[in-house]
Amino acid sequence: MTTRGRVDPVVVGYALDQLRCLAAEHPLDSLRVEVARDGHGMRVEVTAVLAGRAVRAATAGCTPRAAIDRVYDEITGQAQLVARWVRSRPHSGHDSG
Repeated sequence: MTTRGRVDPVVVGYALDQLRCLAAEHPLDSLRVEVARDGHGMRVEVTAVLAGRAVRAATAGCTPRAAIDRVYDEITGQAQLVARWVRSRPHSGHDSG
């Protein structure tokens, strides 16, 4: 996790708590998060790699909690799509292409 500008440690803690929930629900290969002060609001960007597939979400909000919640919802939705894709793939042990 990286921060830019003045970011309250409470905000960082809240973001980490939300991302722990994501990691508990979906096995992550890697996770990169940036929380940045954006004028009077907050911008949050998350890039996660799940089952070898990268998903990304970025959002801004008037309050840090709003931005974090919004990006968490976006990245969770994308992670669920990847999980469905992984479950639907045949496990033949070789590529068909």
